[in-house]
Amino acid sequence: DFLLKLNVLKATADVKAGEALFGDMTKVDDEWLKIRDIVLANKKPRPVYVQAHTELNASGGVDCLEFKADAKGMIASMQYHFGLPKRTPAPKAAAVEAGA
Repeated sequence: DFLLKLNVLKATADVKAGEALFGDMTKVDDEWLKIRDIVLANKKPRPVYVQAHTELNASGGVDCLEFKADAKGMIASMQYHFGLPKRTPAPKAAAVEAGA
């Protein structure tokens, strides 16, 4: 029924009725706003999943390196996996001014 109404409104280019239908379907009453406030007040932070790394130790065994499940642990894990970024030397002032 809804899709039929929507299709008729689109086909007839009835903007006012289309806006009224959209307004009816998307309005949020006070009860739902209260529920939303409760949900946001009890919201927990999203979990952070950090992948562990494995490496061979000197005796031929496998060591599992685990990192903290937070932003710092995620960065440390990626640095361990990909290596620290190599710093490039800063361009000389004369070269920057000449290129600008």
